[in-house]
Amino acid sequence: MAFGRIIHLYVGKFAVGNLTSQNSKDFSQFDIEFEVTRSIEWYDNEATITIYNPSPEAINFIMSEGNSVLLQAGYEDETVGNIFVGQIGMAVPRRVGSDVELVITCVSARGTFYQLARLNCAIQFDSSATVKKCLQELCDYAGTALRAGSQKELSQPIGTEFCISGTFKQAVCSFRDNILIPKFGLHLYFDNNEMIVVNSDEKSIEVEEITLDFKSGLLQAEEIRDESLNKVNFADDPSYYLFSQSEADEPNQQKKPSKEIDRTRKIHFTALISPKYAPNVFVRMDSSKGDSYDSVGSMAIKGDFIITECTFRGSNMGSDFTVECDAREVNW
Repeated sequence: MAFGRIIHLYVGKFAVGNLTSQNSKDFSQFDIEFEVTRSIEWYDNEATITIYNPSPEAINFIMSEGNSVLLQAGYEDETVGNIFVGQIGMAVPRRVGSDVELVITCVSARGTFYQLARLNCAIQFDSSATVKKCLQELCDYAGTALRAGSQKELSQPIGTEFCISGTFKQAVCSFRDNILIPKFGLHLYFDNNEMIVVNSDEKSIEVEEITLDFKSGLLQAEEIRDESLNKVNFADDPSYYLFSQSEADEPNQQKKPSKEIDRTRKIHFTALISPKYAPNVFVRMDSSKGDSYDSVGSMAIKGDFIITECTFRGSNMGSDFTVECDAREVNW
């Protein structure tokens, strides 16, 4: 731990289950550096984790037995939670001078429907556990975001002990069918990147939103003008723009004006690491600083945005401990 930073790295056997498994080992005592990418495109999710000077026993376990990875990060006075859950794709121990490094490259396989449908797990919730706590544990286990809102039902205890052993999909469906729907009237949908809680009317959701400014963890923000998203329809006459038509014919034809499609407003921002940042999470941004540049729209970013990709970088030794996010504007 450095400057209040907390990093937990657990490695275990993927087929066995979560942290309660005796086959999971804690590697948090070593110096660790990581870079994690999480995107709305789940197949882009990956992590590179470097363990510095691991013990011979740690190297042997990862090279021979360990295949699932759970990485948690945050600050000691803030939320510490999962920022990556996945499988080891490649592990390489190497000597660097007098030191040893173990570089682990991971893929977020738990975030895919294929793996979750075949992942066996044992789930148990006490009757005093709140609805949101249960849903959050399920999401943390799968490495996906919880898209639950501020409904009062989420703060209520489930009222009965819940336990199930089966595939992860069976566990989620059982919790929905036996707890959420009959006791609270809430419905649940699940895909590769998010678990969505739907209100009892089955037509609306209340989404939580991160409020972000320079007082709450924002470090930098800028608007991006990306002309690659600015498409033109060639006035329904692409052949004219491909020079396949004689210029002599031009005066005799009535040309339709080209129409420009409005580009989506995009931003890129950097903030202090927190597990609350994830793909499909909403952010209410205010990057104003109270100076003359606040009057320029692209310098003082204000509005509602949805995260499309986030990259976590950090270590427990110093240097970076940040998350960089790409987001696009949304209209409520």
